Amino acid sequence: MSDPRIAILSALVVFTLSLVSTEAAGQSCDTGKDMMPTSELREYIPKPGVSTPLPGNLELSSTIARYEKLDGEMELEYEGRMPPDRGGETDSAAVYRIKNSETFFALPRNARWSQHGPVLWFVITKRAASLRIGWLNIEDWRQYRPDALGLRLAQSYCLPTSTAP
Repeated sequence: MSDPRIAILSALVVFTLSLVSTEAAGQSCDTGKDMMPTSELREYIPKPGVSTPLPGNLELSSTIARYEKLDGEMELEYEGRMPPDRGGETDSAAVYRIKNSETFFALPRNARWSQHGPVLWFVITKRAASLRIGWLNIEDWRQYRPDALGLRLAQSYCLPTSTAP
């Protein structure tokens, strides 16, 4: 059985990250595009006014995730969908296994993100004008419940409006 103090600390970290406000360097979200990842890498920005994404901007495809402030890239493999009745951060979320989790989180700038257990799952929940990205550090994603611990990061991202004329 795990130490409940560690579980509480992990929950507090996620909660605290969701409270810190930010402005996304003058960028705004393009609500006219489909936000879900495609086979091509696309840049996503933190949704303005939501929370500070400590890992920074995100480049995301259906097989790769790269964060501006982290080293390397996550190799993703689609695993399935969370049930629609999960609520919260993971309602009907697409779940991807992080194939290189051990290697990725061993890199110097990435290690602090896995100090409460290995992050194994990359979760994407489609919202009205954004994606909610989550990382799970539990062995079996099918066992995740919003009222239990296991969510390591939760951050809203969107595609930026085009700056082209």
